[in-house]
Parts: sequence; C-alpha cells; structure tokens
Amino acid sequence: PHCGEFQTLKFTRLLWPKGEPEKAAYSCEHCDRAIENFEKTHMLDRGEWRPGAVGDGKTAGFHLSSLYSPVGWFSWGNAAKGFEEAQK
Repeated sequence: PHCGEFQTLKFTRLLWPKGEPEKAAYSCEHCDRAIENFEKTHMLDRGEWRPGAVGDGKTAGFHLSSLYSPVGWFSWGNAAKGFEEAQK
C-alpha cells in the first residue's frame, strides 16, 4: 500500500520482535516499509489472481496462503504466534 508495487506474500517477510507475535507486520519486498495487518484490506481490494505454474492450458490452480486472510479472520499476529508455538 505504500509503494504501489504488487508482490506475493511470503511468510519470510513477516517480521515481529521475538516473543511479541501480536506486533507482527509485513515487510514490503520492494520498499521494505512495514505493512500493518489492518492495511491488508487495501491490498486485497487491489489484488490479482496470478497462476504460479504452467498448466495444460485448460485449467488453472492457485495456492492461497493464510497471510491473505481478510482483517478479522486470521491476522499476521495469529500466524506469528502459531510459528512461535510450533518452534517449542
């Protein structure tokens, strides 16, 4: 939302202080600015479906990460918390 560039959300770009998953924010791969969870609404409204693999020309398949969950469903803080719990 800050630089206007499109990107595919990747978990490795989700950053937070250790032990504080509720402070998780996404680091833009183009401008490195922090994107807060509430800004997902702006991003999702302008998003595009893009195939990630070459198909047979007749069908298309897509993968959608939980990082794309709308605000109020599954936050970036939830993802960070789940990651920290899995590391124990």
